[in-house]
Amino acid sequence: VELVRRCINEDYSNVIFGVCATQPNVLGEPGAAVHPIGTAGVVVSMQINGGDWPQASYTLYITGVCRFKVKKLSAAHPYRTVDVTQLDRFGGE
Repeated sequence: VELVRRCINEDYSNVIFGVCATQPNVLGEPGAAVHPIGTAGVVVSMQINGGDWPQASYTLYITGVCRFKVKKLSAAHPYRTVDVTQLDRFGGE
């Protein structure tokens, strides 16, 4: 929810974020583990259905720009943040 709010409050085309699949929990560790490879994406358009924040329903249309490898997880925000190494160039260069 906080990441969607950030996209709404800022020029969403300037917000780059990562998407990683989750893996099953390792015994004894809280929360789902993050897959080590992800995709960086940008919101190309957004559709708001219904009323104002937070009652409305939001649909974000996203395009991938490059892949990355997770180096380090951080919990500085309500959503997960990571340090990454870029694996390929923007736009498939």
